[in-house]
Amino acid sequence: MIVNHQHKFVFVQVPKTASTSMKHRLQEYQDYPRIARHATLGQILTKYPGLQHYFKFGVTREKDTWLDSCYRWAKRKQDHQSARRDMSYDEWRESNYSPNWYHRDGVGEFLPPWRDCRPEHWLDGCDFILNFETLDRDWTWACELIGIPHEPLLHLNKDKHK
Repeated sequence: MIVNHQHKFVFVQVPKTASTSMKHRLQEYQDYPRIARHATLGQILTKYPGLQHYFKFGVTREKDTWLDSCYRWAKRKQDHQSARRDMSYDEWRESNYSPNWYHRDGVGEFLPPWRDCRPEHWLDGCDFILNFETLDRDWTWACELIGIPHEPLLHLNKDKHK
């Protein structure tokens, strides 16, 4: 998450939705100590209720492509808890594994298993939700809404599968 007091915004980092690219562009505006990289908005507001009136935004992505990207990422991590190397996509998606390992500080709600999870679980209560599939256009709007100069996003942390 990135919080800026001057522009009064909170950026919620949803895993596997271009949040690394956006964090790269927004990190110069970071005012707050980081809670957890991929904390949900609910977790952020539980820990910092004073941010409730800030402009809150993040990125979503079509569920199936998001889950596919999350699965491939988890499979690449040798010590990762959410997918065994021999686990197929269908097994992983139907398992009881969940993205709760993103929340190491134990703040706020727990997320449902992957099969029931959506990127929107991180963004519930946001004022503006960018769409991964129209990210360049939505990023331009977000820059206007939070009052910062627009700079194109770099494609960081790209999935090597494509």
